[in-house]
Amino acid sequence: MWWPFSRKYPERSPEDVDCREYDYVVVGGGTAGCVVASRLSEDPNISVLVIERGPANDLWFSRIPIVSSNILRSDGGATSWNCEPMAHCGGRKTLFFRAEVLGGGSRINSMVYTRGSPADYDSFVHAAVALGFPIISDANAPDAPLDGVCQLDSTVNASNQRVSTMDAFLSREIALKRKNNLDVCTNAILSKIVFSDPKESGQPRANKVSFKYTDSKKEDLFIAKVRREVIVCSGAIWSPQPLMLSGIGPKAHLEQLSIPVVKDLPGVGSELVYKSLATLSLSSASKVTLTYSLDRSFGRTSRLGGTHQRILDRIASSPVTKGAIEFFKYLLFRTGLLSMPVQALTLFLRSSSLNKEGNRLESRVSKDSTKLPPQALVPDLEIMPLATSACDDLEEHYRVFDKIRVFSSLATLLQPKSRGTVRLASSKPHDRPKIDFGILSNP
Repeated sequence: MWWPFSRKYPERSPEDVDCREYDYVVVGGGTAGCVVASRLSEDPNISVLVIERGPANDLWFSRIPIVSSNILRSDGGATSWNCEPMAHCGGRKTLFFRAEVLGGGSRINSMVYTRGSPADYDSFVHAAVALGFPIISDANAPDAPLDGVCQLDSTVNASNQRVSTMDAFLSREIALKRKNNLDVCTNAILSKIVFSDPKESGQPRANKVSFKYTDSKKEDLFIAKVRREVIVCSGAIWSPQPLMLSGIGPKAHLEQLSIPVVKDLPGVGSELVYKSLATLSLSSASKVTLTYSLDRSFGRTSRLGGTHQRILDRIASSPVTKGAIEFFKYLLFRTGLLSMPVQALTLFLRSSSLNKEGNRLESRVSKDSTKLPPQALVPDLEIMPLATSACDDLEEHYRVFDKIRVFSSLATLLQPKSRGTVRLASSKPHDRPKIDFGILSNP
């Protein structure tokens, strides 16, 4: 049972942990941070502090698959901003999303766990097979075909609820059980990692962290002492920022912002790999409505006619009615649309396997993979069918796609050669970093 009918998640404020000392400080309570903090705190003799910029947001709705995957919800834990103008894309900016919530991306993503299982596939699968793509029963099996379509497993439990790394590794029960040696400080951002004087210790050593409230209107600065290590695991975008703010990163960039250089590491914030997407969105001309699907799922057909039938059809087709039905189906039976993930299928392939037109498999990989170079055994394309627009222009999404029935296919480049960068916008921790994805920068 969720709070308020049980004990609340034991979040700590910056004031709660100020001036305390810990063996380990984990910067970022995201997908990886929850796992790291959980493993470290298994030993009751080891003290751990987690600094997470978002809240725990431990709510029932955050576990409903289709609801929690809506990254446009203001209370869902997702944030977004535009990247820097991309020089090789005509100066275009693209919107990208990041998580600001305990559990990180595993709280807002599509819950895809890329393992296939034998099952009956829908028409998309049959269409893919007709084009020559084999069905992959287990995408992670050593002898799995390199090109094919597979049904995806999702990170949900037996009750069809989302299971994030917070739920799996740093749940409310675990956090309460380990409250004597584990503090989860939410709504806080790292300001700086403080290092010892190299003249005294021979080399700089992280011995303190300073942090602030995520709310930039609150200017208080807090300190926590570190006995062993500071572990930065805030993802590809957020991890470089605290490192560079602390003086670890490209020397020239740090000096531009008057940040004292502790260690010149050009690789920090460099070599960013972004898997760009090409979206094809189509409006649905299908006459099969959700109402029809609901009737089929309940196993009933109406024998009424005339005015009565039209009135019932109008009531049944109401978004409020549909929503209410789906809500109670999920609440009572954990079934229906709310229990479904956003993405259930995917198609992996190698571009070298396609014909010149790119619409059919032309060749199959040799069964003797030892005769092929390693790069020939790795899929470089993925095609994902989605029941949404997948448009990165929110204005266009609300103006056009949000008003029509639409489905999309996302073509993803899995092995891009282009590289981007993450750089500081300023020396202030509240300012979001500048992101240059570098799409098409590799000729």
